[in-house]
Amino acid sequence: PTLKEHFSRYTLEKVSGTTGTSPEMIVKIAKTYGATGQNGKSGTIMYAMGTTQHTVGTQNIRTYAMLQLLLGNMGVAGGGINALRGESNVQGSTDHAILFHIIPGYLKAPRSENQTLDQYLEAWTPMSKDPKSANWWQHTPKYMVSLLKAFWGDKAKKDNEFCYQYLPKVGANYSHISLFQAMYDGLTKGLICMGQNPAVGGPNAYKERKALQKLDWLVGVDLWETETAAFWDDPDVNSKEIKTEVFMLPAAASMEKEGSIKGEFQH
Repeated sequence: PTLKEHFSRYTLEKVSGTTGTSPEMIVKIAKTYGATGQNGKSGTIMYAMGTTQHTVGTQNIRTYAMLQLLLGNMGVAGGGINALRGESNVQGSTDHAILFHIIPGYLKAPRSENQTLDQYLEAWTPMSKDPKSANWWQHTPKYMVSLLKAFWGDKAKKDNEFCYQYLPKVGANYSHISLFQAMYDGLTKGLICMGQNPAVGGPNAYKERKALQKLDWLVGVDLWETETAAFWDDPDVNSKEIKTEVFMLPAAASMEKEGSIKGEFQH
């Protein structure tokens, strides 16, 4: 169906009943924002984690794009769609590939089964049979070779796989949940926790606090004592029964350091 046909079922009454917003307010909002499509005006949509991590987050953002296109708010000053990152400098962190599953350029981190460059490219280069598909990551071979040349310069040649063998290979799932599961199972001896607070920010805070009790040592690096560093002081915890030795190290705030902070915008 066409876009108009698809949305024809969404009457004012149905949208009001679904959203809990009065029909009068919906009309007011529609007229107000719709006016940004006039010549000489523009409107921007800014969103963050509430939209992205919603159960239908992808569709939410897709509708923003459609609305902005219909109003002519794309490619104009003051228009567009702007994603606001959830944490300070999270964009900078991912740009520098601090997450376990990527290397610089947002390329997939080589896995233990990707022992050769050809194996890596075959595993991580998406293929599309749709000739109209943008499929931007079809250029993965170009990006990967460019990165390897940037790392090792003239030493990176075709006959030595552009020094691909020098890259470490990920042998397991080192995501947040898997790491804390390993602590909970007693497989991890220590944790260095810098600039995050999993005791309150993790997906299962209670279980993660239990996992911290099974460590031999914990190092907390932050601006102040966090709930993670002080997990042993919880009301329902007997610190005499916990073997974890906790070390607190001071950290410098962003304004005390050189460099930049990068969310959606760089400062």
